[in-house]
Amino acid sequence: MIQQIKNYLKLALGVEIKASAYTNNHFHAFLGWNYDFYLFTIYGHSCLLAMQKTDSQLTPMSIAKNISLLNAETGKTVIFGSVAMPAYERQRLMKTGTPFIIPGRQLYLPFLAVALSEYGTKKQRTFETIGTAGQLLLLRWLNGLDEDFSISDAMTAIHYSKPSIIRAFDELEFFGAARRQGKERRLSFLGEHARQWEELQGKLTNPCRRVIGLENLPAGLSVVPCGTEALAMRSMLNPSEQRELAVFHTDYSRLRQQEISVADAPIRLELWNYQPIAMPDGAVDPFSLWLTLKDNQDDRVQICLEEMMKEAL
Repeated sequence: MIQQIKNYLKLALGVEIKASAYTNNHFHAFLGWNYDFYLFTIYGHSCLLAMQKTDSQLTPMSIAKNISLLNAETGKTVIFGSVAMPAYERQRLMKTGTPFIIPGRQLYLPFLAVALSEYGTKKQRTFETIGTAGQLLLLRWLNGLDEDFSISDAMTAIHYSKPSIIRAFDELEFFGAARRQGKERRLSFLGEHARQWEELQGKLTNPCRRVIGLENLPAGLSVVPCGTEALAMRSMLNPSEQRELAVFHTDYSRLRQQEISVADAPIRLELWNYQPIAMPDGAVDPFSLWLTLKDNQDDRVQICLEEMMKEAL
């Protein structure tokens, strides 16, 4: 791994460094568990490289704290290094002012006033939110249905085109939810469900695009309990007399059905942007349900939502 750093610095800055392994028995044990250390000099600065071990799981905030601790203990300029890091996490790490080197991706050395991005590679796309295909893949992982995907796996699982799946992979990697690995470039999800949900829920969208009222369900229409009906199935909430059901909007659009006022209808049908994921209890998955009810003003609904999410995570 250190050779990748040396090659990258030569390519990016035109400088050759001589790095030697560094051991300090006075470091906290957790530092040795997560990093390998190397000493080198660059433009007159004596530096300590803290190279992340491949099996360690570190957040940008924990990395920043570790580097700050090493700075204080060694009196050297400490640089974080890793062979791979999602763009989203690199942005967060840069905001802390922590120097870092990700070979072939990004170089941030504020003590040299150097910041290079995606050197020698195709510029990575940036995203504001996670699209429908990416959201579905993430939901399948959060609900324990899948751990990783090849492109063909994902196409089979959610029935989206190859370009849509590639974009979904890009989005999930950009936001730090997953990473491509192996010869097949399989997308593997990272970290714990609870942490990823907390960090990414603001990048997800409410799947319900429209609500209609119906007297009766069309024959053959595949629907899943949603809304407060689904929440009542998982909590002490009293169910409404009105049925609340979800359906993929394209499945409904093929039918011609007389719609009536939602308030007066015995069936409240939500038309979703994707095929609702039905859980073993028959209702929509808890994460999608939370996205549809998070803005509900009823305090009872919010209390039950919170209880449901504790169970889900």
